[in-house]
Amino acid sequence: MDVALSLHPLERKVLPFVVVSKTVEEICKTASLQHAEVVRAVQWLASKKLVSLKEKTDFVLALSDKGSRIKELPEKTISRLVASKAVSLAEISHIEGGDAALGILRQRGLIVIKDSMVSSVGKTENFFPEEQFLKKLPFSPSSDEDKSIALSLKRRGLVREDSKTIVTVLISDEGRKVLKKGFGELVDSLTVQMIKDGSWKGKNFRAYDIKSIVPRLFGGKFQPYKRFLDRVRQQFIALGFKEMSGPLVESDFWDMDALFMPQFHSARDIHEAYYVRNAAPAKVESAVMKRVKEAHEKGIMGSRGWQYKFDPEMSCRHLLRTQGTACSARMLASPHLEVPGKYFAIARCFRYDVIDTTHLPDFNQVEGFVVDKALGLKHLFGLLQDFAKNFANAEDIRIVPGYFPFTEPSAELFAKHPSMGWIELGGAGLFRPEVIGSLAQKDVRAIAWGLGVDRLGMFNLGMSDIRDLFSRDLSYLRNARVI
Repeated sequence: MDVALSLHPLERKVLPFVVVSKTVEEICKTASLQHAEVVRAVQWLASKKLVSLKEKTDFVLALSDKGSRIKELPEKTISRLVASKAVSLAEISHIEGGDAALGILRQRGLIVIKDSMVSSVGKTENFFPEEQFLKKLPFSPSSDEDKSIALSLKRRGLVREDSKTIVTVLISDEGRKVLKKGFGELVDSLTVQMIKDGSWKGKNFRAYDIKSIVPRLFGGKFQPYKRFLDRVRQQFIALGFKEMSGPLVESDFWDMDALFMPQFHSARDIHEAYYVRNAAPAKVESAVMKRVKEAHEKGIMGSRGWQYKFDPEMSCRHLLRTQGTACSARMLASPHLEVPGKYFAIARCFRYDVIDTTHLPDFNQVEGFVVDKALGLKHLFGLLQDFAKNFANAEDIRIVPGYFPFTEPSAELFAKHPSMGWIELGGAGLFRPEVIGSLAQKDVRAIAWGLGVDRLGMFNLGMSDIRDLFSRDLSYLRNARVI
């Protein structure tokens, strides 16, 4: 494509003046164009290799905010006030910059100060070199006199040092060839009237360069991890699961006791819960509390329990939810529980933990359970494999034996990350009879799981650091893939 045929009208106006004018400012004057128009044109010409740009940064002096507020030099104002009569220092104190001006006037022998009164000595000085200096701003002082005045004005805060970038435009050999050849009669746009009357025929239209660089547009979109969580929720609902919910500030009862975790057991230590100080005791339905207390102390459904004295007051403490299974406990005890039924929750949980590439003190869990009369371990394994493949895009999967106080048997799900190796995604198992009996009070079985959905998100989004899921880096958010 002939580059001359693709030049914008501004480029065609500016290019001839590059030969005789060297800087952007000079081109603006000679071509009678706005500064923004010239800058835009030379950038386009440079991208087409028709000109080259050289930038040089000079430091110039300009009026400061304080200098802009002052309409005339403070020393000139004071010398006019005291020209005919003595003026008190109190009357001069309201003049901005007056203190420094008094020193300058005394130094030049134009005033005397006695008994807090300022008087003129009879001399007149109509010329203040600082005044003439300020009229030349912005500029870079070169003479010794100007440099001395500049130093004085900078100390007084009337001027500041600014940087000024001077762009020099040099035409290239290719640019000279385009000028020599000329642009011809180019038409920049096709109008409706030209189409109607057929006058477009035989016209030489400006060509459009589809490879030209244009500004990137960053449209609105969901945060990548938020979008992933929404997709997980939609997939569960599409599979017939009902969504559960529960409070972030939970009671010890629903978070641990209802799940048959003994109050003295070290299993609670791994939860490293954040407890709420000075909170009123949680309210728990007395019938449910009684059944859970009995399961702990004596056992139910053939169990011997934990054989200790259950403390209801300890059970009513408040904490930040440590596991999504608290939502499952509430649903099992709910009168709205359906059998058969499938339930899930995306639950925000909190545990005191050391932050690293796979751990955060607050995290999300995908929690859920399926309840029916005839469920076994194979059903659970099938679900876990589907979760790992559909939500984590994981190919290599392992299911290994595990331990959780509220499931028996228990299992843990691992998947192989492309760069981090094997990572635990979560735990699962069949709810123990003590949990089902004390909460649901039905002869059913339930397979349950609690997966770290943050880690699932790492797999899905191709990340190797869990902290990146919650990134506020605009560069990352703008460039994150939408699909």
